Amino acid sequence: MIWVRVLVCSRSDAASVTIRDALVSTDAWSVDDATFRSAAVLRRGEARLVEVEGPSVRDEGLSADLRETGWAIDAVWFLSRHRAASGHPSLTVHPIGNHAGNDLGGRERHVSPAAPRDMGALLRRLRVHRDDQGLPHSVTYEATHHGPAMDLPSLFVEIGSDERWYEDPASGRALAAAVTDVLDGGGAPAADAPVLVGVGGGHYVPRHTDVALDAQADFGHFVPAYAVDPEDEDPGALARALEATPGAAGVYVHKKGLKGPQRQRVNAWIDALGVEAWERG
Repeated sequence: MIWVRVLVCSRSDAASVTIRDALVSTDAWSVDDATFRSAAVLRRGEARLVEVEGPSVRDEGLSADLRETGWAIDAVWFLSRHRAASGHPSLTVHPIGNHAGNDLGGRERHVSPAAPRDMGALLRRLRVHRDDQGLPHSVTYEATHHGPAMDLPSLFVEIGSDERWYEDPASGRALAAAVTDVLDGGGAPAADAPVLVGVGGGHYVPRHTDVALDAQADFGHFVPAYAVDPEDEDPGALARALEATPGAAGVYVHKKGLKGPQRQRVNAWIDALGVEAWERG
């Protein structure tokens, strides 16, 4: 069986289009025999590039439609924009799902299967190509958030953080080069690096980002501090994150990224689930 990675471009997303254009202008993509939603599909080796209308975060039918293609799909990579009120430029990677409500697509308290090795490799190659392009961007994981709900391993890889950067050619080249590298097998972690679930920290989980950039681990889902209710005895949030992180060997807890009652609750969850914990700081 030949496994396929599917890249998704949203025509309504300026950053997604910038990334797509950078990919197809510099690499050996060709028109495939197949179509997707009546639109042409581009192919590069075993990768496919499909285009969709509307915002990807609310494309709840995408998993089913991709399965209809008959492709043996290894992972789905959404090419996307990232928005932050700060406007600080960034290149981000994150898994998808919701620890609570679904204001931005997906389902409540549902996390989609992650693609931890692909996310870690993309993060590391983004840093390389950020530097090559001389960009001021931060390179970072984001915690698990927003839709769409997927039943295929999925990730978002993004240009941020406002309109100044969405159509920036250098940003598009950096992200496209990172994508190409990982499609070609680049960005692998250390040989003994585990796959972990990250707990603690804020939306940008800086400790977990540092660990992955050092190639010491790859992460699937993240349960940030704001998703830890110190009064909630149900380990459901952590259990869902572990179940949706293929190959998870345990949990990496950023202790300083949690308040005391939150640390106590997370430790109780870990004990209840019987998983191994890594800690730093």
